[in-house]
Amino acid sequence: MSMSFKAKFLIGVAAVALMASVGSLQARADDVNEAILKRLDALEKENGKLRAEIKQIEAKTTAKAAPAKPASEAGLSPEVAG
Repeated sequence: MSMSFKAKFLIGVAAVALMASVGSLQARADDVNEAILKRLDALEKENGKLRAEIKQIEAKTTAKAAPAKPASEAGLSPEVAG
């Protein structure tokens, strides 16, 4: 049995519609991937800034926690300290 022209036409239309929908899904997936990559880049930049800020705060905290003691506070006489 051979297929009628109408059946062949409908199969062709269905195949084209299926390929178009697959192409549309791929384009959407590409857009989503691009958006994700942009967001990751932004987060990496923000993390770098936050790391630098943390290092600055740690450096200030360390400097305040261990200040150098003057000779008079260290129990040394001014003659020995100088």
